[in-house]
Amino acid sequence: MAAKVVCHGCNKRIKAGDDWLGKVAKCPNCGTHVKFPDLVQQSPIVDAGNSPEQFQQWQPIAEPAVTRTVPPVKASGLRTGVAIGCLSCFVLVGGCFVIAVMNTSAPQRTHVALDPAQQEKRKELIDKLTASGIFYKVVTVGNTPHVWVTPLFMALNFDDKQNFISVVCAYYDSDMVTIKNSRTGERIGSFSREYGGLSISE
Repeated sequence: MAAKVVCHGCNKRIKAGDDWLGKVAKCPNCGTHVKFPDLVQQSPIVDAGNSPEQFQQWQPIAEPAVTRTVPPVKASGLRTGVAIGCLSCFVLVGGCFVIAVMNTSAPQRTHVALDPAQQEKRKELIDKLTASGIFYKVVTVGNTPHVWVTPLFMALNFDDKQNFISVVCAYYDSDMVTIKNSRTGERIGSFSREYGGLSISE
């Protein structure tokens, strides 16, 4: 079963895989840290007027490091020096192991060379969507493309919305696209290649 929780910071619904039951996640809408309930506490949070697409996608956050106090070694002279040296080596090797595990567990996306012909078609479609009033504008902020969408875009069905935003994501070769309301300038959603595709507030 999917893990579901309501963010107490912005009241957005968040869902994730069942492997995140009992763990902490970061709300993609407001950044508030929320904890998914354990399996025994999990209960449906679906209203009659809400479809599964309206749940916000979660973003995993790093667990806080645990500091352990090492009891003092009762030794003197050469034995003390040897004990401290062994302890230092143990801590150093352990730290390297933790760093290696963190680096290998993080998702890595291989960037491939972009096909110029495909890029030209993507750019042409983005220009048409802007000229027809579906997109208001597309601007890159840092390394993340931001798309300001109009009411015409909001009137499209979910699949069309996701397909159009995925073209922007592919054109800019980005892992994520931020979606904003053209009238208010507020962030209303995002598209992620790694975390479930399109997530948008209706």
